[in-house]
Amino acid sequence: MQRYYGNYLLEREVAGMRVAALEATVPADQVHEHTHHEAQLVLVTSGFYCSSARDMPAVSVGPVVLFNPPGTTHRDCFERVGGRFVSVSIQAALWNEQEGKSASSRDAHRLGVGAMACAYRLRAELARWDFASPLEHEAGCYALMSEVSNSAACSGVRPAWLDRVRDRLRQDAPPSLRELALDADVHPVYLARAFRRHFGCSPGAYLRQARLERAVGLLADGASLVEAAHGSGFHDQSHFNRTLREATRLTPTTLRALMRSLD
Repeated sequence: MQRYYGNYLLEREVAGMRVAALEATVPADQVHEHTHHEAQLVLVTSGFYCSSARDMPAVSVGPVVLFNPPGTTHRDCFERVGGRFVSVSIQAALWNEQEGKSASSRDAHRLGVGAMACAYRLRAELARWDFASPLEHEAGCYALMSEVSNSAACSGVRPAWLDRVRDRLRQDAPPSLRELALDADVHPVYLARAFRRHFGCSPGAYLRQARLERAVGLLADGASLVEAAHGSGFHDQSHFNRTLREATRLTPTTLRALMRSLD
């Protein structure tokens, strides 16, 4: 399989699916445009990461996960050396076999907390590798593939008003659907349909994902469970616990333990 920029800290490959934990060692100005021949999922665990993937900020801070389909050409990189990340690479033939059964997106894009939880589990398995790990490795990679399929969205040109709607949903006090539609000068029914087509979910589901991402970032920065819940807009810690468990099958305590195990 293809090798990527960075120092390989841990690495395992099973049945055409490789998981590796890496540290960025190449300065950004020395990272050239390159092409991924396999499907790749990247979990950034620390550092400032520059990416051109859809729905990624120009520079991301805190935990974030993204998908690069086979054939992706880009120059995504860390701003500085020392960033840590997990790379999950899946042979193109295996990925295409899976993709033929789904409507998964064909462009590089950001994934949600469900995929993030899968990637953290795979990283933890690298550190405790034993006789059962190959099965866990395969199951985890297939779970990630399923997350990509579930994130399927239209890869065509997205109207600018939809980006404004997305940005308003990430605000501390998001408006109602009717208010969003008035601001975008479209009918609420059309907004809901267009949003699902381009983002792969409803506006409400996107809002939950955005708040979970913010909460996970706060946990990664050392916030308590209560601070993460309140700082990301949940009613209380139990609301945060319930929402995260529904999205990832993990409690905040378990997810925080997985993140801390990488230190």
